[in-house]
Amino acid sequence: MEELQQTMDLINHKCHYYKTALEAGTEDIHKKDKIGNNVF
Repeated sequence: MEELQQTMDLINHKCHYYKTALEAGTEDIHKKDKIGNNVF
């Protein structure tokens, strides 16, 4: 179950990432965020 929760957390993070990038019209808004710096 823990592995499934981690997978869901990753999917939710990606959905948020692409939704906010789409709203901004660019992925550049996430340049300051690097993998490992985010808390899901």
